[in-house]
Amino acid sequence: MRIAYIHAGMRFESYMGSHVYDEVCRGIKDAVKARDLVCEFFDARLNLDHFLRSKGYKRYAGLIGTIPTRLPAAKHWHRIEQMLPCVNLMIASPHPGSHFAGVDDAKGIRLVMEHLVSEGHERIGYFGIGDEEFSRKRFAAYLDFIRAHGLPVVPDSIVGFDPASGLARIGIIARNLFNFRSDRAAEKDMISRANEMLSRRDRPAALVFEADLPAIHFSLTARAVGVKIPGDIAITGFDNNRFYDVNDPHLKLTTVEQDFYANGTAAVKLLADIIDDSGMLDPRTVLTEPRLIVRRSSLKKSLRVSGGDDDFYETVGAYIDAHAGDHTLSHDLSRKLSMKHKYFLGKFAAVFGVTFVNYVNRLRLDKAAHRIRGTKDSITDILFDAGFRSHQNFNRQFKKHFGVSASDYRDGTPAQNRANGTPGKA
Repeated sequence: MRIAYIHAGMRFESYMGSHVYDEVCRGIKDAVKARDLVCEFFDARLNLDHFLRSKGYKRYAGLIGTIPTRLPAAKHWHRIEQMLPCVNLMIASPHPGSHFAGVDDAKGIRLVMEHLVSEGHERIGYFGIGDEEFSRKRFAAYLDFIRAHGLPVVPDSIVGFDPASGLARIGIIARNLFNFRSDRAAEKDMISRANEMLSRRDRPAALVFEADLPAIHFSLTARAVGVKIPGDIAITGFDNNRFYDVNDPHLKLTTVEQDFYANGTAAVKLLADIIDDSGMLDPRTVLTEPRLIVRRSSLKKSLRVSGGDDDFYETVGAYIDAHAGDHTLSHDLSRKLSMKHKYFLGKFAAVFGVTFVNYVNRLRLDKAAHRIRGTKDSITDILFDAGFRSHQNFNRQFKKHFGVSASDYRDGTPAQNRANGTPGKA
């Protein structure tokens, strides 16, 4: 029996390196193999209109689809749903009667909110970026928790949604989430909203992000303007997307982990059940369990408990941030803290979870990247100001970390695939 997986919102070779779709496709392949099925994989290059009109869908016993609902492809997908067993994977259809497999978004947000409250945060804001069903469920779960626990609802601390109606405020971010012309507009919008939030004196104590990506942009913007995370504001993400390096020692992002492999296997199982039970008319939903991963970005009470190590972290981190371009940083810090240089380097690695050299190089790259995208300054001036001593060293490290050269990064050229390319048949 032949089935297919269609993702209408991305091209596999551009985004498989995120690990999200590596894991989804691996889950689908393993589940297909266990059931003696054959699965074909299609990305945004499949013309769903032609697929529908040419009756290409008739080659399959059923389809699994990740179909962003704001794309034109969504209306063609809905017509196919009415004629063939279909399961929506991770992005739910807005139409009644559709089947769905994906993470329990509401439970994931509840885990985040319970954690933030346990850390002593009360003024908790929200940062949304989309208008899919999962976007609305995550915001609704946030709002429900806020009201159920008597926490203040501060409209100015909520981005992307209207707290009165619960509806998304559609902006540049939502329109650009799933197109392939450029991510620059979405990135600029996230940075603009981050700067607006960070510039307010009454900013929230903590901010819950709909996904990891805007949390990463927020953290980079905060670092650039001298706002400390979590000292000045705590943040959390959603997805545990390793493509964005959420465990970066500069951030250590608390986030909700989706089991993307389980999402893929659940979708295949649900589709097989629907195909086997041809009389199944009632919509079915299969939810996978989210898992909270607590890292430094959301802590408050826990930081006070850690005592001396936290003081070391704050003091050293702030000094490095202010003097990242200096070439004698480690020796300056060891003298400042009255420590032997070797002891300082060992303590740094133990507290920060990374070597001093790797930490500083990553910070220099992030600062350089922020300036490359945000200014018209020459790349030569930027690399020397950041602390790099040669073009060759900077170019090699920049491309290794960001996947593109500095000039391509400024132009918005996407990174090349970091994984295995487009999946074929399974």
